[in-house]
Amino acid sequence: MDYMPFVKLLSEASALWQMPEREIVPDLSNRPDKHLQYERAALEEAFRMAEEFPGDEPQIWRVMAELITAMNAELRAGGAHELKLVDYRTFLALLDAGSEPFDA
Repeated sequence: MDYMPFVKLLSEASALWQMPEREIVPDLSNRPDKHLQYERAALEEAFRMAEEFPGDEPQIWRVMAELITAMNAELRAGGAHELKLVDYRTFLALLDAGSEPFDA
């Protein structure tokens, strides 16, 4: 399984946060928009990989969690807000909900 999409995504995020003009926001309600963008992109990539590799959901979530945890260590060290990570149960529920047909 190719984990490079996660690695590339979070490497780009790391590079952005290391720039001098990066935002350090003291209040959770003022989290930078880029946090939500990276969280969403990581989940979308995990969902794509789960569709491509059925049965590997635990490993896919674990890799995403490890990378986000590493990124959060960098953010915490710099005094910035951390990225949010959905727990495994929520990840599975979202994955399952995304595979069900929507009745309007």
